[in-house]
Amino acid sequence: MCAAWDAALGRILQRDAIPVACVRPGGWLSNKHCAVYGMEPWASGSGNTLTLTLNVRFSSSFAGERIIYMAARDVAERNSGWQAMGRWTVP
Repeated sequence: MCAAWDAALGRILQRDAIPVACVRPGGWLSNKHCAVYGMEPWASGSGNTLTLTLNVRFSSSFAGERIIYMAARDVAERNSGWQAMGRWTVP
């Protein structure tokens, strides 16, 4: 799933959905691999740091080691590009 945090809207957008879907705190987004649930506190930021609280549940068909990719974009549309930021083993 490709999801993006939109600070102006205060929600996550599912970028690989047509039309683009969004999730608010307490809501959820899903595809055949996983579901992302919004939880409180939703997001907080300070300086260059954004903390986003999510509950992600994976389908059993997606089991194995997965790489977590992230990218950042500012209001001037400057983009960091996708970067591998972690690994997760889905049971």
